[in-house]
Amino acid sequence: MSEDMKVILSAITDLRDDMNAKFAEVDQKLSTVMHQVAHNTEKLNEITSAQERQERILEILSKRSIEHESYIRKQY
Repeated sequence: MSEDMKVILSAITDLRDDMNAKFAEVDQKLSTVMHQVAHNTEKLNEITSAQERQERILEILSKRSIEHESYIRKQY
């Protein structure tokens, strides 16, 4: 193998190693982002459930308040 071919092969090998290292880094970052997205989705579902529960409670309290006000008006 000629010296030029060895230099080219070495350069290609170095480039491949650099790309593999960058791919590993990107893969790690992607894994971290995916984990955070899953965590955020879980929290968002919890918040949504709590908000829906609060909306139901407000509806019940509003209805009771209207009924109570009606009862008071009927008394006077």
